[in-house]
Amino acid sequence: MSDMGSDNRVLVPFPCPPRQPPSRMSAFVRILSPPRISPPLRPPYNLPDDAHLLRATVIEELVMLAIGILMFDDVEVLDFSGPFEVFSTAARVHGRRGGNPALFRCFLVSAGMKPIRARGGMKVLPDCVLPPPADLDLLIVPGGDVGKAMSDPVLIDWIRAQAARCDIIASVCTGAFLLGEAGLLDGLPVTTHWEDQDALRQRFVRTRVRADTPWIDCGRVVTSAGISAGIDMSLHLVERLAGRPLAQATARQMEYEWNSDGYCKHSLDDRQRRADAGLFSAA
Repeated sequence: MSDMGSDNRVLVPFPCPPRQPPSRMSAFVRILSPPRISPPLRPPYNLPDDAHLLRATVIEELVMLAIGILMFDDVEVLDFSGPFEVFSTAARVHGRRGGNPALFRCFLVSAGMKPIRARGGMKVLPDCVLPPPADLDLLIVPGGDVGKAMSDPVLIDWIRAQAARCDIIASVCTGAFLLGEAGLLDGLPVTTHWEDQDALRQRFVRTRVRADTPWIDCGRVVTSAGISAGIDMSLHLVERLAGRPLAQATARQMEYEWNSDGYCKHSLDDRQRRADAGLFSAA
């Protein structure tokens, strides 16, 4: 990459997304800016020595971004469908404004082409098997019951390989455990579903798990709190990649009250959580 002047612009070649002819690809320009982190996490905080590489990105000129959403049995429905809805709606809204209607292309990726059985019994057919590194620009790793996925070395190795080539890898809810298993959370402030924060902290002792924040953006690695917070995180990524006006228009089109900053409105205090422990455990 080459420096393009004092505004920190750099030219990055656009990678070939799945099943997209290379002849349709072109270069695009990115403007790099400091990382954003939703409150209550605010500087100062300690990032690893390579923190200068973890920088938020805004796309100025772009043909298409290929977004892979990982699928596995017992995945939480809203963890994958929420981000899918956000990015597909953003592309549609962008097209209405005279932009490229394929600004974001979402692909459901899985270890095989057999139907995935999500939590609650929904069956989903993936678009493609796990693509090789450099085919995706953004990888979203949803949560759910991730125990089996965490014990799959092929899947964990694939996530690790994607993280080395993707511009952004983001987790929703307990998807953070898969990122942690791949060694991607060491030294970073992260979040997950409130019910699983202690378990994440205990299993990955080098992470700094934060509570009551909808998402944490560390540049190349982004994590969100539970389930619906993945929608807030995805709208944040639309803002980061294509600008705040498109993110706001997307939220309005979805009739969604975007928690772009601030605390998790759905969080409960510890006393109420303990009082309703049986109810939450049943979920």
